[in-house]
Amino acid sequence: VDGEEGYVMLTVSIPKGSDGEEFDGYAEAEAYKVEAAAKAEKAEEKAKAKAEKIAKDKAKREKDE
Repeated sequence: VDGEEGYVMLTVSIPKGSDGEEFDGYAEAEAYKVEAAAKAEKAEEKAKAKAEKIAKDKAKREKDE
């Protein structure tokens, strides 16, 4: 940092699950894929709405001029 040495400390842990159930990494991976897809879809809808608003505002400004 700023030309000086720094150190990084990483901690690695192995998930054990909860309530006596074994941790299912494959289920977690699938859940992550579903969440990521939903998040991407939401971001796409937000971007589309923003683009529509920009176009609407631009048309309104042109009309007012």
